[in-house]
Amino acid sequence: MRLDRKTVKTLMGLISFAVVLAAAVHNLPAIRDGAFRLIGVLSPLLYGLALAFVLNIPMSALERRVLWPRGKHAPGLMKALKRPLAMLLAVLIALAVVITLSSIVLPRLIGAITRIFTQLPGWVEMAKRRLQRFESDMPALVGWVDAFKFDWAGMQADVVNFLKRGLGPTLGSVASVASSVFGTATSGMIAFIFALSVLAIKEQLAEQVKKTLRAFVKPALAERTLEICGIAGRVFTGFVTGQLTEALILWGLCFLGMMIFRFPDAFFISTLVGAASIVPIFGALVSATIGALLIAAADGLGRGLAFALFFVILQQLEGNLIYPRVMGNRVGLPVIGVLAAITVGGGLMGVLGMLLSIPIFAVGYALLREAVRLRTEELAAQAAKVQVKGVEAQ
Repeated sequence: MRLDRKTVKTLMGLISFAVVLAAAVHNLPAIRDGAFRLIGVLSPLLYGLALAFVLNIPMSALERRVLWPRGKHAPGLMKALKRPLAMLLAVLIALAVVITLSSIVLPRLIGAITRIFTQLPGWVEMAKRRLQRFESDMPALVGWVDAFKFDWAGMQADVVNFLKRGLGPTLGSVASVASSVFGTATSGMIAFIFALSVLAIKEQLAEQVKKTLRAFVKPALAERTLEICGIAGRVFTGFVTGQLTEALILWGLCFLGMMIFRFPDAFFISTLVGAASIVPIFGALVSATIGALLIAAADGLGRGLAFALFFVILQQLEGNLIYPRVMGNRVGLPVIGVLAAITVGGGLMGVLGMLLSIPIFAVGYALLREAVRLRTEELAAQAAKVQVKGVEAQ
């Protein structure tokens, strides 16, 4: 049996794909190490692109709405200064936010953690005393709690000994530590300069990418790729602005509720909750747990539990009424898709995966929804043709 040229070409392609796949599976560790090494080399540029993407949001808003919105009719000097001024203001705004949050949150957080560990032995002892009431009903549990010893002094000694043992090698490798710090600072500076360079010529870069893609890729595939990139850009921009809007709303609601119920450290805890909520769902829960422990350390366990109850109610209100509207309108992903994205992304890449999973899932969801729409229209058109043919046959 003779095979035509098309069939032979298809078989050769399948065989080649199978050989490449088998080689990749056999050398998977080497490929993985090489991929991580390549990502490490390119990490300053990747961080720079991410920083440019984030800074582009306030920079574009400043260009469109604040700095000479009617730019076409602005004088030549003003028009030339529009991009540099918008870039400078965007960087200053980002630095102001980071420095403000760091100055508010970090010192108080360190003191708060110290206060929690100071109060923890007392809480354990109080829990032991209260569990004594249930000795007749749960003797095994009470016996286990009685056997539990919270040796705070021993824990402190262990920490000191660990630091003493660890400082020896650390002090012996000052050169390597300094080299690592210098390398990190250099990579950060490269990322920052690269981000500013991308922002300065973003329109020209986008046009060059389009021209290159259209020159080397088939027209249909090139246009489809550009369409997908456009969807991804809109979704990622909507995700970033949606998360920031959500964090601001949650901060305001938390602060207002804490002031009404007279919880201590209202501004600090609400700021911590709002800042941590940038990590979807889990960030706010972790920060609220820290807030409940802080209030328990300051006003007692009862008040700490009251804050936990208040935050659960607030989280339900915000998660069911506000978050779906804010984030759904921004990225077009349903609530169940958000939960699935966070679960999968967090399991694969931790916090970074949580941050990236929602926009990635949203892009996939948008493409799937468009494909379903096109396929439905195609099937409807085919059904209409069949119906017309049937009518003509009659």
